[in-house]
Amino acid sequence: MKIIRNWVCLIIVLIGIAVALFITGKQHSVFLDNKQENGYSLVEVSYSIDGSKFKKLKPKKKAMVNVKGSTHKINLKFKDTTGNETVLEREFKISPLDNVEISIPALLNDDAKWIEKTEQR
Repeated sequence: MKIIRNWVCLIIVLIGIAVALFITGKQHSVFLDNKQENGYSLVEVSYSIDGSKFKKLKPKKKAMVNVKGSTHKINLKFKDTTGNETVLEREFKISPLDNVEISIPALLNDDAKWIEKTEQR
């Protein structure tokens, strides 16, 4: 009887570890879209996700970044209307089975729909 109990406990622990690894280790695609939307003006930005090196994204272009985990942080560097360089930082969460698309013009203009789920590819 003890052997059966030990095997059941071991199987439960292994299933728990497998679920935790799936959630924290799942790779997601984050699409950054710097195209015209809702009449917002376009600007050239530099982006960084989860502390990576800043990369430039020109107007009317898209970029894709692969990330792991569920909670992420995006940093954007851009020149505001006065010409000063500004850094904007936002946090976002991704469910284990989703990818997301981030609209840079909507994010810079503080639109509520700056992030959308996309289908898994």
